[in-house]
Amino acid sequence: MNSQIQVIPVETDVLVIGGGLAGCMAAIKATEHGIKVVIADKANTENSGCAGTGIDHSWAYVPPVHEPLGYTFDDLMQDHIQGSSGGLVRKDLLHLVAQNNYDRMLDIEKFGVKMRYDDSTLPGKWRIVPQFHSVPTSINFDGRYIKLRLTRQAKKRGVEIFNRVMMTDLLSSDGEIAGALGVGVRDGNIYQFRAKAVVLSTGRSNRMTRSASGPRHNLRVPAENTGDGKAMALRAGVGVTNMELLTGLWFNAEFGVINQNIVNR
Repeated sequence: MNSQIQVIPVETDVLVIGGGLAGCMAAIKATEHGIKVVIADKANTENSGCAGTGIDHSWAYVPPVHEPLGYTFDDLMQDHIQGSSGGLVRKDLLHLVAQNNYDRMLDIEKFGVKMRYDDSTLPGKWRIVPQFHSVPTSINFDGRYIKLRLTRQAKKRGVEIFNRVMMTDLLSSDGEIAGALGVGVRDGNIYQFRAKAVVLSTGRSNRMTRSASGPRHNLRVPAENTGDGKAMALRAGVGVTNMELLTGLWFNAEFGVINQNIVNR
């Protein structure tokens, strides 16, 4: 620990706060516009966020799979809206996710994540696994080391990563978000980021702790989900939505656990 606190100034075009799955992908896609991109993560992007221990499926409409099976994009949307949230969801945001998720899966396949299997009987060798949906939409893949691959791809594209920096507040100028402040949890320094745009990607860390009953399953509200991103947004006057959406009730209600999922705007 430094005996004297230093202020470390960092200037960038885009600052991504949170280096989980979404944060890494946001940074990678931002570099396609030829701009400088920085990620600030309170942990380490190689194993942080709810994909830190790996993921094995994604909800997506895959045209070469679903069209031959007779399912439409609207079928996917309505099934998820009713099955996961009882209709309490921003449909335009969900539509945006559903519309782009297939392309993002193709991206991570290019990054070296195994997405297709020789034993599959589906077109394109995709594999679908059943969940709680009526429409078969959970695409299975080998994403155990996905965070390592995303970190590698981000660095390859010139993204500067600040690990172990706990972001505390967004900075504003003339009513616009102009950067953020963070504290280095290892060196004690203050990091002052100035950015033309800030992506707040601190949504939720989940499935990283044991449930209240032991190893039966994991909870969606572990200690890592501190709500710091939500607090930063609210203090800065940034609008939030989907705070009314209660998720995970189908397996968490028995423990009295309710997760509030938000999307920062």
